[in-house]
Amino acid sequence: MMIPYTQYDLGGVGGPHVHPGAHVGHQAATGYHHHHSHLGHVGPHDHMHQQELPKYSRLLFKLPRVVQDQREKFENDDLFKKHQREGEVRYTLHRDRPVHERQAKFQAGCRDGHTEISFSGTGLVILLNWTSFAPPHPMDQKYGISQNYCDFNREQGKVHISSSFILNGVCVRWRGWLDLERLDGAGSLELDEALMHREEANLAKHLALVQQRLKDCEERYRNVTGNTTAVDTSAVSSVDQLQQMKKLPGYI
Repeated sequence: MMIPYTQYDLGGVGGPHVHPGAHVGHQAATGYHHHHSHLGHVGPHDHMHQQELPKYSRLLFKLPRVVQDQREKFENDDLFKKHQREGEVRYTLHRDRPVHERQAKFQAGCRDGHTEISFSGTGLVILLNWTSFAPPHPMDQKYGISQNYCDFNREQGKVHISSSFILNGVCVRWRGWLDLERLDGAGSLELDEALMHREEANLAKHLALVQQRLKDCEERYRNVTGNTTAVDTSAVSSVDQLQQMKKLPGYI
């Protein structure tokens, strides 16, 4: 899976989440918890049958954007090993159009802050995005600021691009160039450490929220099931029990 990097709001952890991007990949961290509870007779006049409370439904959490050990995967995964070396790339869009029209569309896309390229040796297709049209200042580079850019001025007839994104759970940056006429060039992937540290911090916060939500969920469930065991005149009505069940995280 490839995720063009955009800052996101960590927010809650209670709803299903689908990553942007497409293609290859693996990432999944969905917890499933099934609980069953049956309510006994709630009154002397109810002799029909025991009422079954709704099943405790699945808890769906946001899928993590990154793996836990990004550096190890970047250094050992075959996909990243192949693309760490500089290789030929080509502009992939509008292949059915004439050459001069493709050239114009490529330059227009670059000025809008995006383009799509493929590695000729492997066929891997990546979408590049950036927000700046000049290389970052050396002090900005030191602090990992404004690393996404394209530069038409560095070399005549070429555009130099640097773009960060998440590929198969690893924060990487493609850095290279393309010829404005031939629409091909060269570049390679490198580990984006600044983005990696930010995503690792977000992942730690996300996991902490998940653990806290699970604890809250188990505590509420114990309270609800504890009430269902009491069969006396002071027992909570079935309607109240249903309302309590609906307050549980993940109830559908």
